[in-house]
Amino acid sequence: MKRALSIAITATVLLGAAAALFHPGNAAIPLVQAAEGPFKVRPPKRAYSISPGDYDYVIDQLAIPYIKDKKIRDDYAKTHWCWTLAMDYLQHNPEPDPALLKKRAERLVARYRQD
Repeated sequence: MKRALSIAITATVLLGAAAALFHPGNAAIPLVQAAEGPFKVRPPKRAYSISPGDYDYVIDQLAIPYIKDKKIRDDYAKTHWCWTLAMDYLQHNPEPDPALLKKRAERLVARYRQD
């Protein structure tokens, strides 16, 4: 038991010493002079994508104003309160066709009455 403890302590000390010796903070940082003059480099455009579940949430959220029944509209508004996804979606995509939103509103009402 004493021998195993001694080996464990020795290994810990050796590993600690090796880590301190080869720590990246001890390495010299190479200095590079920046090029002079104007730059015409643009960052790449971020490809915008939205998951299918998020797309459904956004379309449901945008269809809420098309629900005629006030109680159903208010209940859906309580569960679809966060507009972050919708705002992000609308920044990168045109607003969906009102016919699509009306169909989605009818589907939401049917799902509400089914439950």
